[in-house]
Amino acid sequence: METALIETLFHEKLMLYRELAETLKEEKKWIAHADVDALWRVSAKKHAAVAGIETVRTRILGTLSLAGVDHGMTLQHFSLSGVMSHLSIDQRKRLSGVHVALVTLEAEIRCISGDNKRHIESYLSMLDDLMTILTGSDQQPTVYSGRKTLSYEGLRRLHREG
Repeated sequence: METALIETLFHEKLMLYRELAETLKEEKKWIAHADVDALWRVSAKKHAAVAGIETVRTRILGTLSLAGVDHGMTLQHFSLSGVMSHLSIDQRKRLSGVHVALVTLEAEIRCISGDNKRHIESYLSMLDDLMTILTGSDQQPTVYSGRKTLSYEGLRRLHREG
């Protein structure tokens, strides 16, 4: 198997992971400022980085398949450790540094993403409480359901005019 190609793809994935981590940090800032327009722009950057990561994963799996490796992975069940397990000892040694960097950065991305989701959940819950106070009724149906969706009733009462 061509180690140079796999190594190039690992480095490409590392670059995209760094981009995603920076984008998530930027998202965290805009969540704190409650800037919805900036959050939409950041969301587009996140989607682009994730699409790039998926493309690299597809290319890695394709490279393994072309080399005759029966890896049994799909794009949804991609595993860097699984890829590493199909490489020779020399290839693993050569790629161990970038592999560790990828695993570490992936853990950081999951942590930042989880924090951002918790902050959004907290802000939406606070907005729901605020709407209850503003409408003067503790009998109002919940606007934010806690399942990352707004109820239909809440959408009729609260909308943004541009």
